[in-house]
Amino acid sequence: MKRRVVLAFLPIIVFFLIGYIGMAQSSSIRGVKYALIVNTWNDFPEKKSYDVDAMPSQALQAYFVLKSLGYTDSNIILMVCHSGDDFVDVDGDGENDLLKAVIDLEDDSVTKESLRKALEDLSKLAGQYDEVLIYLIGHGLILTDGQAALSFENNDTLTEAELGEWLDRFYCRRMIILLDFCFSGNFADSLIKPGRIIVCSSEDNKISWCYWNWSSKLNSTLKEIFGSSGSAFFHPFWKKLGEGATLEEAFEYGKQQLVHWGYIDPKSKDVVQAQNPRLFIIERSFVEEFLHYFPGGPLGLTIALVLLMFYLEFLIYYSRWYREFFIGMRSLQY
Repeated sequence: MKRRVVLAFLPIIVFFLIGYIGMAQSSSIRGVKYALIVNTWNDFPEKKSYDVDAMPSQALQAYFVLKSLGYTDSNIILMVCHSGDDFVDVDGDGENDLLKAVIDLEDDSVTKESLRKALEDLSKLAGQYDEVLIYLIGHGLILTDGQAALSFENNDTLTEAELGEWLDRFYCRRMIILLDFCFSGNFADSLIKPGRIIVCSSEDNKISWCYWNWSSKLNSTLKEIFGSSGSAFFHPFWKKLGEGATLEEAFEYGKQQLVHWGYIDPKSKDVVQAQNPRLFIIERSFVEEFLHYFPGGPLGLTIALVLLMFYLEFLIYYSRWYREFFIGMRSLQY
């Protein structure tokens, strides 16, 4: 009897032991850091001006910060829409920052389909120990069905549900999603999943403020914080990250400087005070961590569960045969 109990529970114990070892090892395994940076517009549709550099500047600033933090060009996908504008100056030093970046796709190539393809390719590269950062900059809107969406300069729209479906293909250690557009708080609803950190430039039903060509209007201290063009929240956020701050510290700094911008540019004050950026940190439960870090990933977990199932089925059959055999032997004795 004791032998059969041991046989029954031994593989289950081994299964959980393997999973626990996988969890314990995860903290010591240094994965790869990948990033996707996309700005979907060069300017504002109503302005029809190619000199509105807020969005391409913001994409480039994020790229430069990630490079300073050790990200390599081979692990960064940079998609910059700067249509008709071949000169973008992020920090107001008079230099063309487009020439300093390795841009993968630009202008008319930045579309909803190219973003989908980039995410698909990235999902195949990133493994269970890797970290993926996705930064989207553009114009947000609310559709007639109530969904939030990100628009593209070619009039494509990406809904929150569509992006959520694309991101569910990833199986990585952690995903950081940065949403820099109006109504980004609404957009985050479909993206909140365990193992993710989401930062939105605005809360539900609020617009986000950006600026351009301010370098001549700012003193040296403010220019260091806000540069020349960018997002009133995310530009200082990225600046702080580049100084080695945590995401939480950068978020708080960005919120403080966003309010500060309302005093620098009084016409923005009502907007930035109501903008109220959001931060979501969604941790995995113990069970989710166990399943995520099981050696071999989804394939290893599937194989282990199938083998465990077959073993238990065999054990049940063996026990029934064992019992029937000895009952038959005893009946022969009588």
